[in-house]
Formats: sequence, structure tokens, C-alpha cells
Amino acid sequence: MKRVLAFILALCLLQCNVISFAEELVELNWDDVLQIEKLYKKDMVSQGRFVTFDEVNYKMWIPNVMKDTKSTYDDEDGTLIGYYETKDQKLVTSITYVEVGVNLAGYKKEVEKLDEAENVNYILVNGTKAISYDLPESDCACLAFEVEDGMILEFVFYPASDDDHIDDFAYMGASIMPIENNIEKSSKTKSNSKADLKSRLANEKNSGKKTTSKSSGKKAS
Repeated sequence: MKRVLAFILALCLLQCNVISFAEELVELNWDDVLQIEKLYKKDMVSQGRFVTFDEVNYKMWIPNVMKDTKSTYDDEDGTLIGYYETKDQKLVTSITYVEVGVNLAGYKKEVEKLDEAENVNYILVNGTKAISYDLPESDCACLAFEVEDGMILEFVFYPASDDDHIDDFAYMGASIMPIENNIEKSSKTKSNSKADLKSRLANEKNSGKKTTSKSSGKKAS
């Protein structure tokens, strides 16, 4: 029952975030998703695919309707390693790999200092400890993992308040996991300067807005 409750909490991940259960960390597991699919004869998993982020040795399931649009965004600080959205931009997730100079506990404290951040909690996702939190003003929900010392891998889901896509976001969040075979991390994703959290979150707030770059003809955030 506890594993089922964990998945139910995953289904409301972007509406009420994840809270502690019986003083233990809530666990989200992809195996639970597969079991629920079989039990309730759902067919969402087959309507998506896993994408990999070789720079950090992680992968995540996303719906097939979401396309990779990372190349259409300017990435001045070199922290963006993935950006997926539907054609109408009603379902968006961005993935960043940021040097913050603190471990996961330190990052949690920094997030808690933000006026906008709510429901900041620890969580286990497929056995890996992470933090989850909401940014209501930006209509975003976030999952952050410590990949190595001082480096945070963060998944931002938008719009968090959209009930039509709550299952999609829940499946994506519950699918995040390390890739079994080690892959050498690319130094391109490491910024030489530590990221300012408030500035980065301000950029995330505007992540759905694109403008046309006159110099390259590509869209830019």
C-alpha cells in the first residue's frame, strides 16, 4: 500500500508537491508506474520515450508530443542540457546542470530562502535523494538532484497548475533515474562561475517566452 500511495503522491506532484509520509521520505519509482499501468490498464508509457542526458548520466521519460527545442534557445551560461515542449507550449520541461557550490542540503537551504519557493521537501526518486519544490508565481514545479559535489541537476515542469497534463508531469518526475552504464561527463556543462539562484529562477520564469534573434534567425529566450 505504501508504494501505491507513493505513486498517488506522484500523480499530484505538481499540484500539491510531495510531503513527508510517516516521517519517512516519499519514494517515487518507475516500477510503480509500470505496475499502476498494468493494474488500471493505462497506456501512457507506450505514448512516450526515454531521453538521455549523457552529460550527467541520467535519463527521463517524456511524451512523444514533446519535442526537443533546446537548439532554439540561447544558452549563454552553458547550463541548459535539455528543453522539451509541445507545439503549443502548453507542456514544457527544462533541464539544467548548474554549479552551485553547495551540496543538496545546502541547495535546499538556498531554495528555502526564496520568497516564491513553497513546499520544499526531500524525496527519493528511483532510489536517488532529491528535493522538490514549487514556484507558484512562475507556475513551475521543480526536482533537483546532486550529481556530484557542488553540481545540481534540475528539472523544471511548466505549467504546474494545468490539470490536463498532471499525469504527464507525474510520469516524467517518476521516471528520472541514473543510466546504469557510466558515461563520462562533459566539461561543457560545467560553468566556471557559481550560478546565482535568484537570477536563474528569474530566467526560468520567462522560459516560455521566445523572441527572434536577428543575428542568427533562431529563437531565443
